[in-house]
Order: sequence, then C-alpha cells, then structure tokens
Amino acid sequence: MAIYFLFRCELVDDIQGPIEATEIVETLWLTQEEIMSRVDEHRSETTTARFNNYFSGARYTLNVLTQLSS
Repeated sequence: MAIYFLFRCELVDDIQGPIEATEIVETLWLTQEEIMSRVDEHRSETTTARFNNYFSGARYTLNVLTQLSS
C-alpha cells in the first residue's frame, strides 16, 4: 500500500528556472480541461485518479503530514 501526496502552491512570478531533472523534458501550464483532455498522455490510471481527486476540491493543511508520522 502506498500513500500519495499532491501539493498545491501559488506562483509569485512567472519566471521559470532551469529544469535540472533529466527525466523532465518540458513544463506545461495547463487548465483543468486541458489536463483531462490529455488522459491518454497520463503515466497511468492512478495519475488520472490523482488529478480527479485534486479537481474534486479536497484540501488538507500541511499539519496532517505531521499527524501521520506521529
């Protein structure tokens, strides 16, 4: 069993730094509709499920991670 976390942030500017991870070939800023219209490009059905969970509006504060590790 695995637990996955998806983190949300807000950008303070639109300056993109260099991509250091070699497995990342590009970054894209997509709308929800654009992401879900590209399901065939997702790594797996689990990735699609994670997007669906995020877009459902479920949100938790970061202190939930501390509670999990206690």
